[in-house]
Amino acid sequence: MIDYRFIWGGFRRYGVPAVAGAIIVWILAQSIWSTRSGQIQRREFTPFYIVGLILNNHAPEKIYDPPFQNRIGHEILPNVTQDLNSPYSHAPFESLIYRPLAKLSHERAYAVWALVSFLLFCAGFWLVWTSLPSAPHSRWVTPFLLTLSFYPILAWCITMGQVAAIGFFWMALAIHLEQRKNSFSSGMAIAPCLCKPTLLVLLLPMMVISRRGRTLLGFSLGCMILLCLSLLAVGWRGCIAYAYMLLRFGRGATANHEIFKTRYYVDLVAFFRVITGGHGYFALAFAATAGAVVLPFLVRVWWRAQVDGDARRAAWFATLVWTVIVNVYSPIYDGVLVALGCIVGGDVLYGRHRRLPVAYQWLIALAYSAGWIWPESLRWAEGQVYTVTFVALGSYALWAAAKTADRPDSTRSAPPVPITVPISNPDSNVALRADGVTKSVSSEKRRAIETR
Repeated sequence: MIDYRFIWGGFRRYGVPAVAGAIIVWILAQSIWSTRSGQIQRREFTPFYIVGLILNNHAPEKIYDPPFQNRIGHEILPNVTQDLNSPYSHAPFESLIYRPLAKLSHERAYAVWALVSFLLFCAGFWLVWTSLPSAPHSRWVTPFLLTLSFYPILAWCITMGQVAAIGFFWMALAIHLEQRKNSFSSGMAIAPCLCKPTLLVLLLPMMVISRRGRTLLGFSLGCMILLCLSLLAVGWRGCIAYAYMLLRFGRGATANHEIFKTRYYVDLVAFFRVITGGHGYFALAFAATAGAVVLPFLVRVWWRAQVDGDARRAAWFATLVWTVIVNVYSPIYDGVLVALGCIVGGDVLYGRHRRLPVAYQWLIALAYSAGWIWPESLRWAEGQVYTVTFVALGSYALWAAAKTADRPDSTRSAPPVPITVPISNPDSNVALRADGVTKSVSSEKRRAIETR
């Protein structure tokens, strides 16, 4: 008789990390081979490289001038005939990172950034994994490989050069510091996530409702420091241009006509835009309705996460997953937050059940495989597949967070407390513990206990 449980257990222990490792090696090998061809290719990293070129050679406020960016882009990519249409919409302080990279050639700068992204993801995983109280720290290989081979991380960030590794690292550092009871520093670590303000659309309300005062103070100080760095990077005119760019992006994301490529977005606005045939106003109305349904459940989870422990980590889990869904602008690569949330959520669930629930394992498998096995003929709805998957995962996160809040840490089964009880034989030197195990004690100590 075939023992399928044994086979499945062996696959989970050895097969899953082997498959994830093979995906990483294959995709990275393809990426390295493409850089050795000698031909300059347009990548997701290209707009950030252009920002570095502008800061090094032109007026800094020009980094928020899309026509000027397009002209510079055609100078470094002469083989591209159409408009690049990749305006820089990140905060001014982040642009300082790309100045030294722009001193290199485009392909060398891309290779350096791919390595930096890889290291940031590794560091972020290590920060979170080592700070979680219930995670099996010796069994890190499988979750580590699954994280690195997650489609938004490997395909979009490490291979194509997107910069979501920055938000992933700072968010991971914030969680690490909070677990180390350093709330003020945790708030300062959250501040750099303002490089893309949509990352904080739910995180800031979570901090307010859960009354994390020291975290908010640290966040405020971090914001002031970043404001000074922004002024240093682009000046007042550049900061004003950045504010106008955010307004243009907001109008573009919710406009009645499609400006962004909806297939690459996982938020509810993009999802309903596909369903309604591109009507932005209807999509925004449907997305707002869905968000209004979810928000009370999130508020309940946040309100009950006012103390450290599983409830607070469960709130992180639910918040990070829903951040990429209840939003107006969430490309596929923002799914790195979902990966981070799943690591934290796995710790909460493992601590409660001493194993990961089967439903959670299937949801993780679905989210992981969606990008790799989705057929090429259906790539026009690539992001919307992730939307459905993330909604299912976020619903489970809300349910798990509610259960965790209903059962505080104090209800965990504590180890037996060794108490002694009197026994009939006064000359015996044996005491009985509460767990039924006998322990030898001296007669004097036993008589002293009985007297008390």
